[in-house]
Amino acid sequence: MRMLANYRFQLFVALGGSTAVALVVLILARPAQAHASVRFQEAARCDVRFEPSLVDAKYLFSDDYGWFDASHFRAGDPKQLIRSVELAAGKAGRFIVVDQELHNGLTSYEAYYWVSGNFEPERATNVALGIYLDWTRRFETWQGKPPRVLLAPLTSFAIEDLPSHYVGFVAAARELSPLQVLFCYLGGVDAIDEEPPHFVLTNEHDIASLKRLENRLFTPVIKTEKGWRRVPWPEEMKLDVVGPGPHTWRFVGEQTLYLQIDG
Repeated sequence: MRMLANYRFQLFVALGGSTAVALVVLILARPAQAHASVRFQEAARCDVRFEPSLVDAKYLFSDDYGWFDASHFRAGDPKQLIRSVELAAGKAGRFIVVDQELHNGLTSYEAYYWVSGNFEPERATNVALGIYLDWTRRFETWQGKPPRVLLAPLTSFAIEDLPSHYVGFVAAARELSPLQVLFCYLGGVDAIDEEPPHFVLTNEHDIASLKRLENRLFTPVIKTEKGWRRVPWPEEMKLDVVGPGPHTWRFVGEQTLYLQIDG
């Protein structure tokens, strides 16, 4: 029925249609209107006012969910990615690019994906999430390679990075701000000046040593009396992920760009 609705809408636009056809189109298009209504209700439910210190803070902290880095909420522009995948749904397929600049435009990372379009429009957000999770892992891996790692040796897969990316995607998918997500679903955060920890003291075979603290998953980690513990997202923040495949999407390639200064 949804595929038929899309087809009749395209036919009505092309041929001019009649009033009767227009009414049919409006009825068949109701699922999309219902989806927009859900987003509106979600925005109304999560309408929260914030202190200016939270809006401008780089690091945010929750006792229950740990650290978040505000500079990662819009990395790769998840809102634009969702739009690009929505445009591909039901079409013959298209190539899209997901990119991110670093160090004030000195360098940037680009990854290219092919989206098949052979899926229902209602699944576009889930397809986009699959691409975004893949891109995030590649981006963090890229950050940890020379020469970029020389400028920021502790940034790749920091404990706050991937959870911050996920919060940013949920915000884009629900048409909320990242702070709305943090307050509406996670109970709120505080602005914090100190950076998240980068190392953990281990004691293996009675030998004490410092080990780099990393997080390669999209769920948060918090420090407890028994050590670092992974925390699952609340149910209302969990989204289905559509992985790569011949009828969904695939990774095509990547490249690094550097700022060129004409001398």
